[in-house]
Amino acid sequence: FYVARLENFKQFEKPRKYSDVEGLPDPVEIRGVYLLEVSPDVANKLGIRLEQVELKLMKLKLNDYFASRGYKYPEHIVSQFYVALKTKGFVIISGLTGTGKTRIAQLLVDLLKQSGKSINHIFLTVRPDWRDSKSLLGYFNPLLGEYHRTELLNFIRRAIEDYENNPMAAQPYFVILDEMNLAHVEYYFAEFLSILESGRDEKGFTKEAIKLQGLPYEIKLPPNLYIVGTVNMDETTYSFSPKVLDRAFVIELHDVDLEKYLSKAKSNLDELAIEDLKKKVLEDLRGENGRFLACSKEEINKVMDEFSKNSNGKYWEVLEKLN
Repeated sequence: FYVARLENFKQFEKPRKYSDVEGLPDPVEIRGVYLLEVSPDVANKLGIRLEQVELKLMKLKLNDYFASRGYKYPEHIVSQFYVALKTKGFVIISGLTGTGKTRIAQLLVDLLKQSGKSINHIFLTVRPDWRDSKSLLGYFNPLLGEYHRTELLNFIRRAIEDYENNPMAAQPYFVILDEMNLAHVEYYFAEFLSILESGRDEKGFTKEAIKLQGLPYEIKLPPNLYIVGTVNMDETTYSFSPKVLDRAFVIELHDVDLEKYLSKAKSNLDELAIEDLKKKVLEDLRGENGRFLACSKEEINKVMDEFSKNSNGKYWEVLEKLN
């Protein structure tokens, strides 16, 4: 199926063959067309009432999308997860086995996949024998005189290239660390923990960089890179130090509502609504200037000022009480 956005509508001076018009998909591959957006000018010419189009774009939420895939999370958990990603960029999800810790991140990744684009996530299973960052960032082999690269290192470089080459249309990239406390996080993740709190430069990258042993260059993390870790708390795992907890947003999943699980969810969501949800999430993550996590203090103060004035300051009063 193709999603069509009608804008800049124009009429050719003379009839043309379909194959003579550049940019159109192969007609053999077309099975159907979904109308995603219609500019007012085109709507008038085609006799389309925009009110009818808006009604078809039902207000689909992330929670609805997750439920349609068979995973029903409390609405506040989905809100916490998304807000944590958008503001912090490093999220740790804790909870019992089988509560959907890993799946909530994978579902968001699946929603934001772009056809024809490179893979937007990497899934890493943490091993108990990780004692340093070599498993994540690689190492220099003095015998061969070359640097042994890892999948994560190549993935970060792809995220950097995408952010630099597509200033306003870069994709978000997700690193999922499964069972991240099977080893000491302070050992194998030390470089990341240090630079995540260094702030952002004028281009949006972390101010400090990860230095790769044996290589002349270093890596600064781009603002379109998000890190999600899942943890179980039992006798086979390690507890987190304050250093880790200070740099991450921690979400806890404990309760499983079996009644909601047994209830049927709408599994055949309208593709048009899903595309609209994807578009809104991508635009929200990128922000107005396409800088993702790189927000200035002025932008934060502006949001906080609007928040304090909303509903005559009631939300602000609640926030002060919680604080």
